[in-house]
Amino acid sequence: MINISQLFSRFYIGKKPGVFENHYIHREGCPLLPEKDKRIFLGVFSSGKDALNEGTIHFRNSECCRFCLKEEHHENRELVFTEIESAINLTATSGIKPKYFDALYVSTN
Repeated sequence: MINISQLFSRFYIGKKPGVFENHYIHREGCPLLPEKDKRIFLGVFSSGKDALNEGTIHFRNSECCRFCLKEEHHENRELVFTEIESAINLTATSGIKPKYFDALYVSTN
């Protein structure tokens, strides 16, 4: 039997633009998902592509998250690791730890 919750996911878009002034679309459960007051619920969709179509209604410069919707980024999967490396460098040089930083690593303690 097919579980309908496995076919569809809830999607959100960040209100504040991020890298390259894009508003990122996230699947529910993404560690990079903005807090409730900093995101807009887009709806329930079967794919990130459908959520992106809805997201462009809110913000023309919308893009799928490269972490939770990496399947929508066929052109350059290496960019995800570049973005993570940038976050590591930011943390090392500034001492500021992004909210999602802990979600990228497994604790060995």
